[in-house]
Amino acid sequence: MNNLPEFEGFWWVPDDPDAQLAGRLIADEDAAKLILTINNPGHLPFSKSESREYEVLHGRTSDGKLITLLKCFDLNTSWSSSGIEKRVVLANYVLVGGLVPQEKVENAFSELCLKWPGLQRWFFESGVSVKHEEGDFQSFTIKYKAKKPFRFEYSEGLSIEFGFSTDKVPLGGPLTEQIEFKEIVWVTLKKDTPASLGYYLEKLNELIQFFSICVLEYNQPEEVTLVGDFDIETRKDDTKIPPRLQVYFSSVQKPRSDRLPHPVEILMPYGAIKDNFHEILKSWAAVAAEISPSRSLYFSSLYETNKYIESTFLSLAQAAEVFHRRRYGGTYIAISDYQKKVLPVLESAIPPELNRDVKQAYKQRLEFLNEFSLSKRLKMMSSNHEDVFRLYVPDWKSKVRSIVKARNYYTHYSEGGGNVAPDINKLVEYREFLKMLLELEMLAAAGVDMDLLHNQAKACQRYRWNFLVNRVK
Repeated sequence: MNNLPEFEGFWWVPDDPDAQLAGRLIADEDAAKLILTINNPGHLPFSKSESREYEVLHGRTSDGKLITLLKCFDLNTSWSSSGIEKRVVLANYVLVGGLVPQEKVENAFSELCLKWPGLQRWFFESGVSVKHEEGDFQSFTIKYKAKKPFRFEYSEGLSIEFGFSTDKVPLGGPLTEQIEFKEIVWVTLKKDTPASLGYYLEKLNELIQFFSICVLEYNQPEEVTLVGDFDIETRKDDTKIPPRLQVYFSSVQKPRSDRLPHPVEILMPYGAIKDNFHEILKSWAAVAAEISPSRSLYFSSLYETNKYIESTFLSLAQAAEVFHRRRYGGTYIAISDYQKKVLPVLESAIPPELNRDVKQAYKQRLEFLNEFSLSKRLKMMSSNHEDVFRLYVPDWKSKVRSIVKARNYYTHYSEGGGNVAPDINKLVEYREFLKMLLELEMLAAAGVDMDLLHNQAKACQRYRWNFLVNRVK
């Protein structure tokens, strides 16, 4: 929330709008903190005798802005010698532009609008054109024509629209030395029935992750705005104007820099999937929930949120294992046969004289004995993209064994000895191997044609840099 402006005003709980307290809303360490001054500490709900959580808080700033704070809780409290309390309340979500009724929180919003300049590089279709007069290369005409918007169903009851414009009107004239403007992509999600902030943020997270995998850089909107389904103003011509609330919240992931990737670094640009982009994005929406744990682990291992190579490696290894389990399953024999025919025999072999806790621990381990090992799962997924791995990691089967051995060092330490810490440079190689594997598998799960995916991967300059040693010259 580093881009959250500072707001001063009066704040209250929706159930008691007359009990307003002076306070200041600030951004501090990527969190929104409301600092309240309480002259009457005994007045509920801000009693000093109890710490509380607040689903909704309302505020009105000194210049008339209406603000809603969602998912709030008391962080700390201090008192002056005169008995005046200063309470710090942490807000997970700040909505500037309206007061969301507490009873409407679960169905308060009809649209989510995203200003997304970073997607322009992914679309890579500029509306700018330059034309020279025939035979005259000293003069030219520059024109801008926005790409036509397009819309389709993203998931059941939810449409998505992509629009294109510039951030300002490019004006010129005799006093203008240069004309500057930036092309902007606008993304709008609209549900057929109003939904909650949480619903729209989950869909936003899905889109961020899809485009980030395509671009191989964390790619997020510049502005997030919700259109409210409350306090709708009706003008004289019967035009209805709903409130528009700008949303501020803490992002778990952060881009490494503001640098936009060069087109040759992008794994899956729009132009490569233009003809069936609708189907691919809808397939991504359909599979997103199934692979949600893998998505979270993959993105938690990247960028500024995770600086230790050991933890990023372990997160990616776990993400790959979970992805395979959810997408492919993976047992040596049918689950029913194992549970009925094999598991009882194995459990009966446990010595009866053992401690009850020990026997229970053995039984729990036996329940998972039928599942594929991490090594088998990685080899199965890697073989789906064997021509890519042969290019970048010719010894990929050996690399899988090394990855499993390194994972076991951190998760299955043996007191009997034989534990050798993986070389830190090797962990970097393992991380990039797992990262590429997950990127290919997630795009394949979204329905990207496998031949197209492999051709794009083999031409991707980012992969060629990451696997420089094994690059085909």
